[in-house]
Amino acid sequence: MREHWPKIRAALLAVVLLWQGLLASPMPSNIDASSFDNPIAEAELVRWSELLAGLGWAVTPHELERGVIEHLGGVASAKKAALKPLKPLQRTLGIGQAWGLFTYPNTYPHQLIISVRGGSDQRWQTLYAALDPEHEWHKSTFVYRRIRGVYDDNASRTRPSYSHFVDWVAGMAFEELPEVNEVRVHMIRTHVKPPGETPDPETSIRLSRVVRRSELAP
Repeated sequence: MREHWPKIRAALLAVVLLWQGLLASPMPSNIDASSFDNPIAEAELVRWSELLAGLGWAVTPHELERGVIEHLGGVASAKKAALKPLKPLQRTLGIGQAWGLFTYPNTYPHQLIISVRGGSDQRWQTLYAALDPEHEWHKSTFVYRRIRGVYDDNASRTRPSYSHFVDWVAGMAFEELPEVNEVRVHMIRTHVKPPGETPDPETSIRLSRVVRRSELAP
């Protein structure tokens, strides 16, 4: 048995890698024309149609889109059938892949901003701004995947968890900064355009919440 263990181990690792690869693969279960209503998706259709044309398969971006919509249902069903026998083991061991890889990037990303105000200076002062090296208050906490998942998940569709997140952030700020009377948490939404297109300078503020110290006082 011992002499066969390296081969058994390699086979088990191969099964796990294939399993997790299928779970993480970007295969949406439902797709229609609205799924391609995105400049990045449109650019990808053009790019892939050109690549396929270079391989001898002449197909327009529209034909490629229709083909994907028509045939993806069968691919998704095959994926589901292949993974079904492993579901009990996945649930028991807790080794599932909860989300798939992104098909294409988000063209309307949000930046988390945390500001405070209090004392003699009544101007808002930024404590934390995502991806800003000059404002990194508790950066290691806010970039942690489980914390980031709370506010990222609310960027497009607000849930009750966002209010709890804001109260939690305000509580930390009030505890560490006695002079602070107000904490503001909001998102700045930008528009990222494909390379070669004119940049969009417009931004918008979303999900702005202000918490006063008196509101969290026991």
